[in-house]
Amino acid sequence: MNNLTEFTYIELKGGTDDFDDSLMIGKGGYGSVYKGFLRHTSVEILSRVRHPNLVMLVGVCVEAWSLIYELMPNGSLHDPLSSKKRSKSLTWKQRICIASNICSGLIFLHSDKPHGIFHGDLKPANIFLDLNYTGKISDFGICRQLYQTDMRIMPHHRTDNSKGTLPYMDPEYFHSAELTPQYDCTLLALYC
Repeated sequence: MNNLTEFTYIELKGGTDDFDDSLMIGKGGYGSVYKGFLRHTSVEILSRVRHPNLVMLVGVCVEAWSLIYELMPNGSLHDPLSSKKRSKSLTWKQRICIASNICSGLIFLHSDKPHGIFHGDLKPANIFLDLNYTGKISDFGICRQLYQTDMRIMPHHRTDNSKGTLPYMDPEYFHSAELTPQYDCTLLALYC
């Protein structure tokens, strides 16, 4: 944790107004997401940017088993894709840019050294939009590493228990039970 800022539980409670429901952004399988205001850490954050299309981890709170990420003011991609209100819909230009952002993030993840990573649960609710509607991949709760052994790439992870969110799962996964980088690409294609 030497590169992350460590926050106390008291700081999290204060920054989220005691986890006020009005500050809840969403809820997932691993917990709730709150909008919060914490001490100024922009210099430290800017020095650790890893990729512009991945939501950046800002810090941790060991006491509360919590991860603190950068704020994504335009919410998740799920919001405009599922909204019936015209004011929340995305233009075609924005949609193409967001798809390109996600492709860029996936290329980075899949080719990261020494071991690439595949996400495994890519879906609109796990793609967040910053102030400029730049798409950023989030929620790495079930991601897996791509291993390299004996100069051969082994880009899959065989599993007997299903991972991910059912409506967004690659149909091929049900036959092979293998998580691969192609799995992420299929998930991206399902909602683009």
